[in-house]
Amino acid sequence: MDQTVFWEFAIEHNMTSVVEHLINVLRTYPQDTPPLIPPPVPIDPSFHPVQPSSIQCRYLVYHAKRRIGELIRNSAGHEMTKKNWVDCARFWTQAYDSLNQTMIETDSLTALVQGYDVLEPLPDNHSRPQIIHILECLNIVRIDTEIHRDRAIANMTQRLDFLEKKLSPMHRERDEVRGSMGEERWTNNQAPRGDFARIRRPMEVECRQLRQALDTLQHLSFCFA
Repeated sequence: MDQTVFWEFAIEHNMTSVVEHLINVLRTYPQDTPPLIPPPVPIDPSFHPVQPSSIQCRYLVYHAKRRIGELIRNSAGHEMTKKNWVDCARFWTQAYDSLNQTMIETDSLTALVQGYDVLEPLPDNHSRPQIIHILECLNIVRIDTEIHRDRAIANMTQRLDFLEKKLSPMHRERDEVRGSMGEERWTNNQAPRGDFARIRRPMEVECRQLRQALDTLQHLSFCFA
C-alpha cells in the first residue's frame, strides 16, 4: 500500500481525524531520520471479508499511532543534539506514553492470534498476516526505542559528568573565598564582582536540567516487555 493509497483509504473510511493528527505531527516534529518501519503490508489478496472497512481502518490506525510515537521519539533525539534537555525529556515521556497506549490497544490482537490455530480463520474478518505485521512492527519500534533511550542516558550522563568536573573547582574556590571573608561580609557585599558567578550560572542551570531529564528517562518503561 503506497502513501497515496494509504491516505485515500484513510479518508474514504472516515479516518480524517487520524490523518490530520499524523499530518500535524509530521509538520511539528523535525525529522532527521527516515521511517524505521515500512508502510503497512497490502491487504491480503486471498482475504475477502464481507465488511472489511472497520477492520482495515483499525489496522491503519495502529500503524499511524505507532509511527506517531516513533516520530516523537526522534524529536527527543533532535532536542538532545541541541542540549535542550527540558524538551528532550518531554518528548521522551510523550513517546513512551504514545507507544504504551498503542501496545495496550493492540494487546487484544495478540490474544486473538494466540487463541486460534495457525490454520484456523480468525473471527470478525480479521487477517492473521496483517495482525502479525502490526505486532512485529510495534515490537521493532519498542526495542529500538529502548536502545535509543539507553544511548541517550549514557550521553546525558557523560555531559553531566563533564559539567560537574568543570564546576567543581569553581565551587571550591567560591567556598574558600566565602570562608576567608566570613558569611556576613559575603552576604552583605555591596559590590560583588560576580565574574565567576556569571560563568558558572549557565552550567549550573544545565546541570539541574540534565539531572531532571535523566531522572525522567531512567523511570520510563514499557507496559509490555
